[in-house]
Amino acid sequence: MNYADNNCIYEEVTKPEHGYIFSGIAMINGYEEKEHSVFVKSEELFNYRQGAYLQDAFPNMSPQDREFLKTGTMWIQEGELE
Repeated sequence: MNYADNNCIYEEVTKPEHGYIFSGIAMINGYEEKEHSVFVKSEELFNYRQGAYLQDAFPNMSPQDREFLKTGTMWIQEGELE
């Protein structure tokens, strides 16, 4: 989550579930910048901070969202991102 920690803003939310919304600029397919936000459950973030691998800590998160948190990039096909 290097990109999220250093380049995103975050907001803590408690409803409907406790977690954090990380928001920042994503580089889409290497050339297009777009605002993107990802909800991270607090218990999953805790597991990641305790040393779990990204894909293990966030098992239900899309690979694109995990990549955004890690590097700020997203590789997607046209129409995948609303």
